[in-house]
Parts: sequence; structure tokens; C-alpha cells
Amino acid sequence: MANSLIPQELDDLIQEYLTDGVLTEKERQVVLRKAEGMGLDRDEIDLYLDAQVQKIDMAIDSAARKQKGKTCPYCGGAVPQLAEKCPHCDEHITAQASEELQEIFDKLEEALVDMKSGREASRSKATVERYARKARMYYGSNPKIQRLLEEIEDEISGTEKRLASEAKKKDFISILKNKVTWAILAAIVFFIIGFGACSRGSDADHRSKDFRAQVEAHPDHHNFGDESLEYTQLREEMIKARDDAGNENIKGGIFILLGVASLGFGVVSSLKRRK
Repeated sequence: MANSLIPQELDDLIQEYLTDGVLTEKERQVVLRKAEGMGLDRDEIDLYLDAQVQKIDMAIDSAARKQKGKTCPYCGGAVPQLAEKCPHCDEHITAQASEELQEIFDKLEEALVDMKSGREASRSKATVERYARKARMYYGSNPKIQRLLEEIEDEISGTEKRLASEAKKKDFISILKNKVTWAILAAIVFFIIGFGACSRGSDADHRSKDFRAQVEAHPDHHNFGDESLEYTQLREEMIKARDDAGNENIKGGIFILLGVASLGFGVVSSLKRRK
């Protein structure tokens, strides 16, 4: 996150807390709450704080190195202040090599911050990998570079997993907010219920016809007022099956109409979105 994007009031507070070179957890929480109150993204401010602390750490480390002497950019060994050649790896120590190594550190830090925040993640990852390859190729014997490259690999892996999880969550939320998706799902449910009811109605209608045939074939069919218990039960089963068939067919018709209406709503919503 660029410094120009932070309100001056918040930046002044951050610099005040960083005066002693240390940002305590309490100070960090104060800054984050203030940033939220200003409508800023909490995660981006947190990443910016990490970057600022890292810069201070690097400056302190650089100052300490100057006091002790030079550090070989190739192997990380200590080099006497006036020496032009590393006593450990025999490489010539040049200002250009030290500047190039510092540039690699700066570029890696910047790209990692961008990748963590999700801004142009693919491009930032490519930048990180490019400078990591350069660091490994020219300064791979340097223990600090080795540790840095290990940390970078862990950061890339963790960030990719987090971004993938966030992308899935966003896709899921997008689906939930999509009226067309809900309309189609509702239509499918209504059609399933509707056709299921119609199927049950058809079965009940067949049973009703079977019972009717048995009733008409029964010897007591024409004995009005003197029917047997068996004949009475057959008539009741016939009437019940006929009523069930009617109710299920009505229910099925209603749900099928609801399914058609939902599907129509989905089509209309889809056409509106395309416009």
C-alpha cells in the first residue's frame, strides 16, 4: 500500500509509534482501529505496518553492518572495511553487487506486500519468483538469502491458499446473490414436487379404477341397503383412491405452475442482466 494513500493524520501516528524502531501489539491495534474508523481496509493497513517495521529492521541491520564492516553479498561473510575481496569466498566486493542485492530485497518486499493484499496477485507472484531466481543464481551461498528464499516460498504457498479460499468464498457468495441461480433452483424443486404429486395422482387414479371394477363385479353391487361389509370396504377404498388422485393432481398442477413461473422469472432476470 503506497504511503500516498494513507491519510496524513494516520501516517503521522504511525511514524510517531515507530520512532523507537519498535511497534508494540497495543500500538498496532490502536493504528488499526483508527484506520477502520477512517473507512480504510484493516488488512491493507496491517500489511503496510509490517512493511514499515521491516524497513526499520533492515536500516538498523545495515547500520550495524557498517559499524562492523562490510558483508559479502555472495556468501554473507564479514569483510574488513577496506578489503576489496571476500576472505571467505574470494569474490570481489563491489558497490554494484551490494546495490543489486539491496534492490532484490526491496523488490521482493514490495511484490510480497502486493501479493498478500491480493492486488494483481499473479503479476506480483511472477515478480517475486523472478527476483528470487536472481537472488538464488547470484547470491545463493549467502545464508541470509537462503533463509529469505525459504520464507518467500512459505509466504507464496500460504498466500496462494488464502487467496484461493477467498476466491471460492466470493464465488459462493456471488452464487447466493444471483437471482437467476435461485430462480432455476426453485423451478427444479417445484417441478420435482409437482411431477411427483402427479405421479402419485396417476397411481391413485389406477387404484380407484381397480376398486371400481371390483365394486361393479361384486354380487352386492345391486343390493341397495343390504350390502356386505366386504362390499362397503371396497366402495370406501374406491372413494378414497379417487379423492387422493384428485388432490395429488391439483397439488402437482400448482407446483408445476410455480416451477414455470420461477423459470420465467429466471429468464427475465438473465435478460435484464445482459442489458
